[in-house]
Amino acid sequence: MEHLPVDAVRNFFLLRMQLTKFTPSEHWQESHSQEASAWLADPEERSLFAWLQEEGGLKLVPLSRKTAEEGRIQDRLPAPIRQGAVKEFMYFLKRELPPNNIITSSNLNEAVLFGCSRGDLLDQLLSAMNNVYVPVALTDHGWPDNVRKEFTSQVQKFMSTVTEMSHMSKGKTVLYIPQDNFVDIDAAAKDKDIVQRLDMALIHWTRQIKEGTSQQDSSHEGEHNGPLDEIEFWHARNNNLSRLHDQLQSEQLQRILTIQELAKSAYLKQFRLLENDIKAGTIEAKENLRWLSFLKEPCEKLAEAKPPEIPAILPMVLNYVRMIWSCSTHYKTENRISGLLKKISNEIIRRCQATIDLQDIFDGKVDTSMVQLQQAIDCGREWKMAYQKTCRLLEKNQPDRPWNFPEGSIFAQID
Repeated sequence: MEHLPVDAVRNFFLLRMQLTKFTPSEHWQESHSQEASAWLADPEERSLFAWLQEEGGLKLVPLSRKTAEEGRIQDRLPAPIRQGAVKEFMYFLKRELPPNNIITSSNLNEAVLFGCSRGDLLDQLLSAMNNVYVPVALTDHGWPDNVRKEFTSQVQKFMSTVTEMSHMSKGKTVLYIPQDNFVDIDAAAKDKDIVQRLDMALIHWTRQIKEGTSQQDSSHEGEHNGPLDEIEFWHARNNNLSRLHDQLQSEQLQRILTIQELAKSAYLKQFRLLENDIKAGTIEAKENLRWLSFLKEPCEKLAEAKPPEIPAILPMVLNYVRMIWSCSTHYKTENRISGLLKKISNEIIRRCQATIDLQDIFDGKVDTSMVQLQQAIDCGREWKMAYQKTCRLLEKNQPDRPWNFPEGSIFAQID
């Protein structure tokens, strides 16, 4: 039986290590050569993972064949990788060898596959599927029709789920559009299996779009959110809906809708209604963001100001809120404007809290703390007076649209 020298093992792994900050002299120890040799020699251990730990050392983790075959799917990855704690790792996989064969110096290169994964695992999987496996799956392999149709259907279902999950973690709604090349639309509309598979896509898209358009209105989100959070909300919503709208208008997706229209799909009518909702939602989000953007600069100043500096910023902030109330198309509802004013109150409270050190009070530094508390009280009073002045101006200049918001909803915490 040929012996596998430790030097050969060391050289094999060092030549294949692609970790960004890996340095052989610094990270590879003799113990790693021993661990790698033991993994190669043990027929029950199928995979080996390697990554750099936060403290700088190289970690090798083998997984057994039994774990891969009998455990849960997720158990085929070490826990730190599975839990997202590791962002870059190497993996080594043994090929199946004939019975009684072992890995030797002569077959080492052919017996072990390797690769490097960086970033989000779902993104890696999605990229590999879209660019390699799905195109290969859609080529003609000479399979029986029933096998080909079932396989294509399952690939589409899997890709829909992976695409959705990969982008959902980033707050995005992205539809998976089947990669079929439907040259003859009329023939595709008469193919029952194609129509059924595209119906499955329509059902999946409909659910995704409903979730994308039925997000809770931002005025009810985040009890302690400030005005900059509101601007960020509409920025993210505008990006998400615009991206979704562009997908809906893409030639590839519209071709699928044409096929389903010719096939008289029962799911198309509801999808078309949602398509209109996305268009309307995109227009609304874009317009709301345009008006709220006027508030960004003064609210950034507000978020950095000390209590004595805040009263000087409030007139500009309230003037822009007034402008939004008077001129915007979608944002000028009572709920949204009162919600925005409450968020301004939240920001003022945060700025006052930031100047008050409870430990100073507990330590008996009463004089300084009393000054800070008085400044916070004065700031809250100035904010309420500025708001009431704006209400009087609106009542005088726009008697048909005054601010009749319950003050308790805006100033409960201030008071």
